[in-house]
Amino acid sequence: PSGNAITNYYDANTGLKVKTITTAAGPQGANSSSTELYGDYKDVNGIKFPYSLTNDIGGMSLEMKVQDLKVNSGISDSEFK
Repeated sequence: PSGNAITNYYDANTGLKVKTITTAAGPQGANSSSTELYGDYKDVNGIKFPYSLTNDIGGMSLEMKVQDLKVNSGISDSEFK
């Protein structure tokens, strides 16, 4: 099949996303896929955020780690009126 397909995987116990697989049709018909792995979830203002993201694309792996995460920090309530 042509086009893109995205499949998300969630932990059955926590409901948190643990993986996303994206498959895309290449220009010459061959499909390529990438996998994103989410982990090290931490609570920030009552919401769980992944502090670790690993992206595997075509044999190359890129790992990203969140050092600091702020939610709506420094935004006044008047901005939302």
